Amino acid sequence: HTGCSRKAGLAAARKALDEVGLPAPRFSLKLYPHQLSGGQRQRVAIAMAAILKPRLLIADEATAALDPVNQARVMDLLCDIARKQETGLLLILHDLALAYERADRVVLLRQGRIEESADRQALKTGLKSDYGQRLLRDALHTPAARPAIASDAPVVAEAVDVTRTYGTPPSLFNRKPPVCAVDNVSLSIRRGESVGLIGESGCGKSTLLSALTGLEPVQSGRIMLGDQDWSKANAAQTKALRRRVQPVFQDPGSSLDPRWQAGRILSEPLHLLHPALSPEQSRARIETVMEQVGLNPEWQYRYPHQFSGGQKQRLALARALITEPDLIVLDEAVSALDVSIRAQILDLLADLSRRLGVAYLFVSHDLEVVRRLTDRVLVMEAGRIVEQGATETVLASPQHPATQRLVAATPRLLPHTEPNP
Repeated sequence: HTGCSRKAGLAAARKALDEVGLPAPRFSLKLYPHQLSGGQRQRVAIAMAAILKPRLLIADEATAALDPVNQARVMDLLCDIARKQETGLLLILHDLALAYERADRVVLLRQGRIEESADRQALKTGLKSDYGQRLLRDALHTPAARPAIASDAPVVAEAVDVTRTYGTPPSLFNRKPPVCAVDNVSLSIRRGESVGLIGESGCGKSTLLSALTGLEPVQSGRIMLGDQDWSKANAAQTKALRRRVQPVFQDPGSSLDPRWQAGRILSEPLHLLHPALSPEQSRARIETVMEQVGLNPEWQYRYPHQFSGGQKQRLALARALITEPDLIVLDEAVSALDVSIRAQILDLLADLSRRLGVAYLFVSHDLEVVRRLTDRVLVMEAGRIVEQGATETVLASPQHPATQRLVAATPRLLPHTEPNP
């Protein structure tokens, strides 16, 4: 865009990375994206956008995949660049609390039309349009209370002193020390219980989920599903264990095969894990599970692109439910949804837990969602569980510095932002 030489371009790139908090020599220009964390990759993207000193920066859900601490850092960086370069900043986001904390003006868009335009204080004193009021209600929505978990409820999943390390010991040809992603972690989840798992990016959450779902082996410790040790299971036992724990991922659009109709997407787990079922039994199970998640059974002949975002996530949840699992692992399962659809999915999860007794391990960067859906919360840092307890107790009065950082960095719609009756 500027016609500068390669040398000048590299010098400008080096300066841009320095300005976004990725200084030399730790962050060489020769690093690849996979060698950076999520927050660091986002900083590189911001440096790419800001290096030409544009009049307008457009940040489209630029922090949706980041934990609260990195989200705050990236937002500070964006606002700082906008101020120093006298650049306009357009934030496109679902998070009303983030808009309340960061935006000067708020514009609500609905079906291609501007529904309301107001200054930041409108999120404090109340939006005027019916649509704005509904968004505020949904942003502050809390699912109906679920029954208390009995102290003698059976444990459906348990990790006992689990350790997972990547890499090999240093040698003549390998100077890098191994990385301990999960370090002597223990946890248990009872039937019908909803447990939150939070922590900054890179703390080991995803590795722990992979171990619990049997996708990665552990170096030491045990993964127990009921009274069975996953690490000691043979092939037949492993197939039976896989039926008992199922995942739901962040982006349903990328986790559903676009070439398959919904019915085939739902029948695949049955084909792999319940091969003894007849075609009639499989069809009946598909219709039942679609009704359970609020989808019309006739939609089983639709392709994923024919579903809305919320319907796709319901379909992903149906795929997890179809094997009748004891535990569903939800990895950022609502972070890609707008506040209204998110409220519907949270209600659905709470209702399924009440009716079916299924347990959840809910991994999320959104502490407000964790607060509303879970009974207990676990906080991870550097591969360890550093704090745990009742969700409201931990988030209202955090004791460990890692939890305190997460809570302090989380944007919140304050109590006085309740919508008008």
